[in-house]
Amino acid sequence: MPLVFVIAALAVVLLVALLAVGRMGAMPQARPDVAPPNLPADREVSAADVSGVRFAVGLRGYRMDQVDIVLERLAVDVHEKDV
Repeated sequence: MPLVFVIAALAVVLLVALLAVGRMGAMPQARPDVAPPNLPADREVSAADVSGVRFAVGLRGYRMDQVDIVLERLAVDVHEKDV
């Protein structure tokens, strides 16, 4: 009887391991749990837009993906104004 429990436990561990490495089908893509900062897409970013940006707070501070989006957008707009 204990042999049956050992085999069942090994089967469960094997199943979990196969699921974890993706051998039993791919997991769906993760969706962000918060909306990205809202910057206007149809015009250049203004000072009021920048001062109105609020980032979600993560485990160790602000969410870096949101900060990166805003910085990339500001870099594009500043470059267009300089040219």
